[in-house]
Amino acid sequence: MASVISFLIIIAISLLITRIAAVAFSLTGLSRDIANFQALSAFTGVGFTTSEAESILRHPIRRKIAMLLMLLGNAGIVSAVASLVITFTNESKTWYSDYVTSGIIILSILLIWLIYRSKYVKKGLDKIISFMLRKYTDLKVIDYEHFLNRDLEYDLDLISIGENHWLANKTMKEVRLKEEGIVVLGIERNGSGYIGVPNGDFKIKTDDVLKVYGRKEAIQDLSDRKLVDGDKKHKEAVLEEKNIKDFEREFELKNRH
Repeated sequence: MASVISFLIIIAISLLITRIAAVAFSLTGLSRDIANFQALSAFTGVGFTTSEAESILRHPIRRKIAMLLMLLGNAGIVSAVASLVITFTNESKTWYSDYVTSGIIILSILLIWLIYRSKYVKKGLDKIISFMLRKYTDLKVIDYEHFLNRDLEYDLDLISIGENHWLANKTMKEVRLKEEGIVVLGIERNGSGYIGVPNGDFKIKTDDVLKVYGRKEAIQDLSDRKLVDGDKKHKEAVLEEKNIKDFEREFELKNRH
């Protein structure tokens, strides 16, 4: 029974470690979904060679978190397997012991998983973990989800520029994306690396990848915009953004009185 308890404790601690790592990843700017996946991937050593992992390997803090996860993951998996081996190779057991032990393990893992998946447990853990990271580490802790209002109607996204895209071969000054409520944070270009906060004279070229921030709807519309009806769509988007801003101003004025 001691080995079964050891196995379950290892499982619980492993889930806690991946949760701490996921929160740490998200506080460095990764989205919650990607942070959860990459934490689990690094801990188990499975699927960590995806393209998303490049954003971790290029980031010094994320890289340290991933390395620690890999080390802890290897130790945890080995310990868990060892505990299971001891459990099922114990000579002093009855013929039905394996069935009872298996049932206890399955039910216990299910219970641990249900507790771990509870939104209330997650919310509480996230608050505690964030506080501890702020207090005891040098990690620059920013809740990017809240900071960028990503839980509302705003988001960060990438827009790839094809040959027929409306933005291709135009300068930032010509496209006037700010009038649509979209901010270009930077542009990735083959051969030139990353251009942060491009100025008005910067020309967007085919195969560029724009990192943008704005309303989700507006970003999707811009991403799908083609050269054929691009100018028309731009005017519609500018008008829509103006209407939204007017509505927000009116709403704010009403709330003041």
